[in-house]
Amino acid sequence: MTVSQNLESLPDTPNGYIDTITVTDIPKGFFIAITSNTAPADGETTRQMQVTLMQADWADGGTHSLGSGVYIRKDGETAVCVKVEDGNGAQQAENTTDY
Repeated sequence: MTVSQNLESLPDTPNGYIDTITVTDIPKGFFIAITSNTAPADGETTRQMQVTLMQADWADGGTHSLGSGVYIRKDGETAVCVKVEDGNGAQQAENTTDY
C-alpha cells in the first residue's frame, strides 16, 4: 500500500489549500476516509492528516483518491504528513509532502 498527495493552493482563499490523497492497494471490502486533519501545534511545522481504512461489503478496494476539503495553511506550516491506518490503528503507509 502506498499513499501520495497533491497539495493545491486555492487562489480565491488566502492561505487556502486542498490536499488530494491517493491510496493504492486498498484491500477488497475496504474504503478510505480522512478521520483527522490537524494543524501543527505551536513550534511545529507539519500538518497531520489521518486516513483510515473502513470496512464495507460494497467496497471494491484498489486505488482511490479523496480530497481533504478546504483548510487554511497556518503561518510557518511547511508540510503535510498523511498516515494511513487500518481499523485497529496499525499504520499501513505514510507520506510527507512539502508545500
